[in-house]
Amino acid sequence: MPKKKTAIDTYNKQKDSLNKLWVLIMNDVSAQQYQTIRSMDDETKEKYNLPKGREKIDEKTKENAKLSDKLKNVFLQEYTPEKIKEAHDIFALAMTKIAIEVGKEKKDIMDRLPDEVDENGFRLTDEENARIKGMKADYLINNAGFMGINLIQAHQTQYMDILEAVENGEYIDQENVQRKNGKGNMQDVYFSEKKINEQTTFQEFFFKMDFNNETQNEYLEMYKAKAGDNLFDTIRKNIESKKPGKIATEKEIINQIKGDIPSFMMKSMWDTKISEIRTGLSVKEREYYDYGMNTRRQYEVPKELKDWVKTTGKSLANSLFVDNTIKSVKKVDKLVQSEKIFELQRDSGINEALFNTAGGKDESNMSSLISTMEATGKGEGFFHKENSDKYNKMLDSMKKYEKALKERRGGDAKDIREEMVKNCLNYIDGKYSLRDKSFSQTRFDCAMSVLSHEMKEEDFKRILNDVNKKRGLSKGNEETPNFVSKRYYENYIKDRLDEYRKKEITKISKQQKATQNNRTQMPQNEAELFANIENLYGKKPVKPQGKKADIISDEAFSKLQIIDNDFGAIGKRNPDSKLSDKDFVAVAYAGSLTPDALNEGGIRSTQLSGEQLVNQKGGEYTTNLVSKTQSSSIDKYTEVINKGRQKAAEAFTSYEKGDKAPLANLLCNGIKHIVDQTSRSETLNSEIFAQAEIASRIIEMFKRDKELGKYAERDGLTEEEAQYANSLKSQAKIYKKGLEARNKLKSADDANMTPEEKTEMITDILMEKMAEASIRKCNKAKESDPRYIKDMKSAVKNFEKSEKEYKSNPDSPNLNEMKDRRDYYEYKMFEIEGKYRVKNEFFKEMNKVSNYNLVRDVVKEEVVKAKLQEKGISQIKKELTNGQIVKQVSSLYVQETRVIAPKKKAKIKTNVKAKANDNKAKAKAPNGRQP
Repeated sequence: MPKKKTAIDTYNKQKDSLNKLWVLIMNDVSAQQYQTIRSMDDETKEKYNLPKGREKIDEKTKENAKLSDKLKNVFLQEYTPEKIKEAHDIFALAMTKIAIEVGKEKKDIMDRLPDEVDENGFRLTDEENARIKGMKADYLINNAGFMGINLIQAHQTQYMDILEAVENGEYIDQENVQRKNGKGNMQDVYFSEKKINEQTTFQEFFFKMDFNNETQNEYLEMYKAKAGDNLFDTIRKNIESKKPGKIATEKEIINQIKGDIPSFMMKSMWDTKISEIRTGLSVKEREYYDYGMNTRRQYEVPKELKDWVKTTGKSLANSLFVDNTIKSVKKVDKLVQSEKIFELQRDSGINEALFNTAGGKDESNMSSLISTMEATGKGEGFFHKENSDKYNKMLDSMKKYEKALKERRGGDAKDIREEMVKNCLNYIDGKYSLRDKSFSQTRFDCAMSVLSHEMKEEDFKRILNDVNKKRGLSKGNEETPNFVSKRYYENYIKDRLDEYRKKEITKISKQQKATQNNRTQMPQNEAELFANIENLYGKKPVKPQGKKADIISDEAFSKLQIIDNDFGAIGKRNPDSKLSDKDFVAVAYAGSLTPDALNEGGIRSTQLSGEQLVNQKGGEYTTNLVSKTQSSSIDKYTEVINKGRQKAAEAFTSYEKGDKAPLANLLCNGIKHIVDQTSRSETLNSEIFAQAEIASRIIEMFKRDKELGKYAERDGLTEEEAQYANSLKSQAKIYKKGLEARNKLKSADDANMTPEEKTEMITDILMEKMAEASIRKCNKAKESDPRYIKDMKSAVKNFEKSEKEYKSNPDSPNLNEMKDRRDYYEYKMFEIEGKYRVKNEFFKEMNKVSNYNLVRDVVKEEVVKAKLQEKGISQIKKELTNGQIVKQVSSLYVQETRVIAPKKKAKIKTNVKAKANDNKAKAKAPNGRQP
């Protein structure tokens, strides 16, 4: 084991107070765990290579405790009563991290526990199932050696110890600081500085102390007072009511008010910060956070769990205890006793909370200054042909900072900002006199503008004084053109920003205009069917007409409520940019594919979980609307669609207020469901148009607002899923062209088709066949997997058994439960299909237009080489049914490598190079013509 002193090294290497506190908490956890190890028998200690004697463990525990005091002392030196809010904030951030860690632990335990069933063996409702499993998880967290509970306890201990010390002004090595400053402890400081006196009302007191509403209400309730009541009079009555006949002195009244300040101030700051942080978490992190915050400590077994604890819980906790404890010890010791730097500020939830303080600026400021500097090129003049290293470093760090702001990486932004400020200072050094070259002055002013925005005001003032002094200017010369001030650089940024935004307006308008149109090309009849989705999921529902008009009855349709709200557009927008109906439809579609929407819409199952039920039933009220083969009524799902639309409206309302997590969660959910559905398909079919359209709209939302993508990633959206969803557009394109070509072939006549037209038609049909070959290859790979075969065989057997039971007992009182059980086994087959699916590289490659064109060129070459275009229509039909050309083209697809077989790769490479040279030649020639 490394010597414990390395924990001090680890502590000292932390850049901010949050990470320092985390080291402190982790060290306390380590101390607690060694106390636990002390009680283990020697055989266990030997098995895990731990010190055997109690003395050694006690020594280890004492070392930990001693170090905790040492670290705490170092930590306390950084705080004064004036910095109490910062201390509070970092404890709230640390608690967020702890709650998420405990929540993950709890969720993992709940997922591994079997579902709860009633006396008949049927699964309980989702809510009841989660409640009981949650109680069991709380028991195990408290009794099975998990790290989470130790984290909570260590945090609570440090929180109370440190804040109490800060409140009372107990500074290590600064014992006389309050006396020297003429200030007392926190209560004295706040009472005098806030000027609380006999005229102060409760309302004024709350305002001065910055209490939030919840704390105000608690305080008023404690004294049974109203906001307008006089503070001193109410406290006097309170003191006197406890001792009849007593007359309260002014000193007693003041002391009672002072005594209330710390606890209520702490509570107000804590609740405010915790609420703010929770808002910044992704939906998935909020789920973990809520699990963690609701985890019971000092656990007492509820009555309904006592039998489980006796029969299963206690033995399960005992079997996990030692292993969990040892893993926990090793994990904590590795962090605390090594010199590894903690990366707490990179944690996504913490990072989001840090963003406003670490780098929460409008990145447009930085973008405008960067574009202004880039417009200077490499400078000008005989002596300045290349940019200096100082300039390059400064510009590079500005770009990194801009990127961190765009991606909302608060922790990174904080570090990069320090580097950028340093590089800007380095660049302006020696350049204070007025620059005689236009590019030099522009760059200097841009660097100074960055510093004016990012440095402390007093530090920047010193630079301004030095610059003006160097230019021979002083106070009184403010109107001189070369005089610089804070206002000068504020206006400089504003002017650059105005120019930048004017350029952006055209780009933004074009981007938002595109949201008014479909993203996927569809044949006319498919577009008519897709209109059913647009009509039913839109803000103002329209009763379907024409094909499938009977999909919903008048009565059911009347239940779809109008959403009368013009939400702002997603992403960058002009003030008049409103959310398009098409974007709303996509989010409402995704919102309807949630367990909440199904549950609130009255669709439930005794066997399937909410998520499983969505996957099982989702198609019945989404793709069923565009399916030619299914035309059953969706009346029973009307309320589900309504809930999806309401969820979309709620998400957009939150988005308008700056909370992007709910919208991102719906988008993530929609993409995942569409990927699940489409990736299980055995072939391309007409449903691809609707799925591709919704997926494309969502992907475009991620592109317009990068933060939505970040939140979706936190909610579990993988890069593979996003890529596959993006590829649906190319699948739809291939299917559309193939469909149109097949329809053309049906009515084709040798007399009215040229060889060139035949070539194009045959090529599009073969492209579709190549795509289907890629699907077959993936399915074949999946179906030959021994694990798939084994799992599917078992699922089919169970399904057939439940199907037989359901059909043979039509009068059973448990018919619905039997049907739910049959649905469950049917879903298990569906789940296995997804679990073992093989990634389709072909569609990923086809998503690039250049790849699509190159592959189509190769297929076209094969058609020309086979001279199919010279044959008659009847012969072409025959060849495209089972001819050699189909096998040949299908074999061009290679799943394991890239788009087509290696023998064709060289040709494609040559084609790409030839086209690139071609384009270069065109660009050099006048009017783009070839020379």
